[in-house]
Amino acid sequence: MIRIYRGAGFLCLALLGIALGGCLTTTSLISSPSVTPVLEAKKTASNARLRVVSSEGVVRAIPQKACLDDSAPNTGVILGGKGDLRGQSRNMPNPERIGDNPFAELYIAAGKPFVLNFQVGPESRARCALAGSFVPQAGKDYEAYATVNDRECVLIVRLRNLANGLWKPERLVGAQSCKH
Repeated sequence: MIRIYRGAGFLCLALLGIALGGCLTTTSLISSPSVTPVLEAKKTASNARLRVVSSEGVVRAIPQKACLDDSAPNTGVILGGKGDLRGQSRNMPNPERIGDNPFAELYIAAGKPFVLNFQVGPESRARCALAGSFVPQAGKDYEAYATVNDRECVLIVRLRNLANGLWKPERLVGAQSCKH
């Protein structure tokens, strides 16, 4: 689980009190993020599926990158803007887990980095922006939750264990600007 603590200037990865190593820095809020939906990967056994759940803010994706680059090909919105993928299903298991929260499911390229960028503006209980990347595995299912809990922004990604159907934490690596 990744949390933003107001005024800290950085995030440390932690889940269930266990440090996973590495830190995420907050990203600057994008004043007018793209309203183009992210370009989805093809439905093949060599790709993965991702379900994104978020009831506020904007969740954007930067496929095949480990850093933040809004001009990268296929970059776009998953949830939280005009033209988002809200309600799109790719028949992932356990849809009851999301309740009434907005969600979108999509195919993503496996074996290549994938950045999730979660931003919440001043109209919310918190104002924050954070981004993390992970490398999806072929044929696997992932679930990402982007939310605000007690004025903290949280981004969690889980991997579904095919053997028992349970979800386990996926390590996110902080995504910095590609232009250092």
